[in-house]
Amino acid sequence: MVKPEKVLRLSVIGIISTVIFSGFLYHFFKIDPLKLFGHTELCIFHAISGKKCPGCGMTRAFLAIGKLQFLEAFKYNIFALPFFAVMVLYAVRPGPIKFFQSKIFLYSILGVALIYTVMRNI
Repeated sequence: MVKPEKVLRLSVIGIISTVIFSGFLYHFFKIDPLKLFGHTELCIFHAISGKKCPGCGMTRAFLAIGKLQFLEAFKYNIFALPFFAVMVLYAVRPGPIKFFQSKIFLYSILGVALIYTVMRNI
């Protein structure tokens, strides 16, 4: 039986690899995945309500990180850079990070995400 921790770690490594690969395509072959595939609607919440959720723009932001366009990534979604940094930390550090499992941290993130969602839809 595969441990959920291992599946999560492999998923995170896969996402990081995709971001790095998209940056590689952009820098060495001038292939921009955003222009190649056009705009696709990935967010069910946005498709139904027309409003942006806290995760809207995350895919475009990660592709911008791959192109080393950090300001552009920040414009797509302010959570992209910290989230990517946490994913890299999680991928390279063995074992769980206790701070990220604390209730105070989780409630803080939930509160910030809620405020961010309201502010970006005003």
